Amino acid sequence: MKLALFALVTLGAVSLTQALSEGRIEANRQAHQDALLESLAPQGTARLVPAPAGDQGWQALDESGTLLATLQPSSALGYAGPVEVLVALTPQRRVTAVRVVDHRETPGLGDAIERRKGPWVDQFEGLARRQLDLAPQGAIEALTGATITSRAVIQAVNEAVLAAGSPRDTPDASNQEPSP
Repeated sequence: MKLALFALVTLGAVSLTQALSEGRIEANRQAHQDALLESLAPQGTARLVPAPAGDQGWQALDESGTLLATLQPSSALGYAGPVEVLVALTPQRRVTAVRVVDHRETPGLGDAIERRKGPWVDQFEGLARRQLDLAPQGAIEALTGATITSRAVIQAVNEAVLAAGSPRDTPDASNQEPSP
């Protein structure tokens, strides 16, 4: 009887704590996402808006509503589970930045995909889709000891580029994928 009462009180305390902190947790999650989006948006961005209906991601627009960048989420299966990324793309679909949002890769090996742990993801900057492969076919050097993780990030970035659609016309660019 005492054990059942203790379990009931403990369950009530945990449930109350969850209910009281749920809003704060969601607010912190949203603030983190907003900060990440703002850090990837190019200079001159006046506002970030959700992608058109049916699409995931966000668009960075200038004061006149011209598209400056697309911020596209994506994921792929890594060594220890899904690797979630956020990819910033120019209107011509060149990668300007990649940030790993969540993963469960091996500490000390696969976790080097995080920008705070190393510059590995910086090698994606400026690349077009046809360059997004491991060297020598592509421009990406794999993480030593973490080839599966490296391939997962590359796959997620490729899928983000495809999900973002075809390149957009801009006043100074054609609809063709830019050359390296």
